[in-house]
Amino acid sequence: KNSLARVNFVISMTMDSDASSSRSHGLGSTLTLDLLNHDGEEEMVTAVPRQLTLRFDGVRPDTLIFEGGGTKGVVYAGAVKRLEEEGMIQEVKNLAGTSAGALTAALLAFGYTAEELEGVLRAAPWTQLLDYSKGPCGFCFNIKRLFTDFGVCTGDYLLNFLDDLFFRKCGRRNTTFQELYDWNGKELRVGVSNLVTKRFEFLDRHRSPRMPVCLAARASSSIPIVFKPVRWHKALFVDGALEGNLPTNAFAGCARSLAFHLQSSEEYDGESHSMPDNFTSYMGVAMGMLYNAAQRHGVDASTYSAEHEREGGTDIVRINTHSAKLLDTRMSQDAVDTLVRSGYNAVSRYLSPNTRPVSSSNLLATSTMLVSSAEVS
Repeated sequence: KNSLARVNFVISMTMDSDASSSRSHGLGSTLTLDLLNHDGEEEMVTAVPRQLTLRFDGVRPDTLIFEGGGTKGVVYAGAVKRLEEEGMIQEVKNLAGTSAGALTAALLAFGYTAEELEGVLRAAPWTQLLDYSKGPCGFCFNIKRLFTDFGVCTGDYLLNFLDDLFFRKCGRRNTTFQELYDWNGKELRVGVSNLVTKRFEFLDRHRSPRMPVCLAARASSSIPIVFKPVRWHKALFVDGALEGNLPTNAFAGCARSLAFHLQSSEEYDGESHSMPDNFTSYMGVAMGMLYNAAQRHGVDASTYSAEHEREGGTDIVRINTHSAKLLDTRMSQDAVDTLVRSGYNAVSRYLSPNTRPVSSSNLLATSTMLVSSAEVS
């Protein structure tokens, strides 16, 4: 940059013809920069906000927020490990999430270390968690349960699995939100969708102090049709990802929140699209699209867009989940290793210089400063 004698700085903003569509995809505006190098030749750089990054500013987060993603949540094992290496987990007081993110948040709230979390996520009995009826008459029972209980899987295995995990740490069965807070002072908020009010809601010690955390996490993971919804008093809860997959507003007003957003390879770096080749992959893709739509239009849409990545003190770390699907219950160990490594590397890029996502407005301010510096030198 010292060789720049003069910089001719021109910015043209190209908006999508449908501004709301552009905003909903979290892309914001595309910035085209025309620069004159030291030889007087014009160089054009086109940048998309999703790929632009700055550095971690040194303010350690007191809040972690985890997006839902089904079995793709394995990436959080690597992400948490990297944070733990920097001594950041110990300073976290607030945790929130939906679906698989709610499970991760709950495990951390109960005191699971990064190594223990990785062990749980690697060894999770994903296939058994889908406790639908099998055998010759299984199909009939599943159809009956779908129409009577609104879900094929009972969710009992998942509920007991979660309760066992929490029991290992606190020694108490069916630990409630209030009991968890009294035990270690951690604030946990689990995002759910209420089919009665048709709204996204948070379950925590303030709203549901006597609700067992395992039941709340089970509710947040209850994919419609796949799992029976959870009935609690006059509410009917299902997967929180339907209305707010990344609840960045869970702890509004906190000093600094760090949120984790999961993206497939196609979203992350524009890989070619692939055709679903079986019913399971079809359901995974279809549910993923449904959840992405909820993410864009739901409760957290305003804070999710690229223009608001640091508004209110929230940073967003994007993690590449590669080709993993929402209901990929038979992942190979190599695939699991790839996801864990992806989570670890994503946080490493965030913590390292020049790796934090920024918005279009931040790019404009940063570019202006660079131009001014070049002219002065």
